[in-house]
Amino acid sequence: MSRVKDQELIDNISKTANALGLSQCQLNYEVDALFSATIKARTDRMASALGITNSDILCAKATGSLVDFLQGRFSGFVKAMKETD
Repeated sequence: MSRVKDQELIDNISKTANALGLSQCQLNYEVDALFSATIKARTDRMASALGITNSDILCAKATGSLVDFLQGRFSGFVKAMKETD
């Protein structure tokens, strides 16, 4: 993964977390849950807001497209936020 792509994903995760009002502690937990496919629908607000499931993560990992999958979801959310401003 390129540095630009890394930074873009990090920026979009940060913007999404901010829009959802997540604390830094909660953000750390939720990012870990995303990358490890341990999402719990009741507690993981970011994954729930983006419609991401453990199955989605496992499928994306299996095909080697996890970062692209997450970037697509996060960039779509960020774009929608900008359109409503």
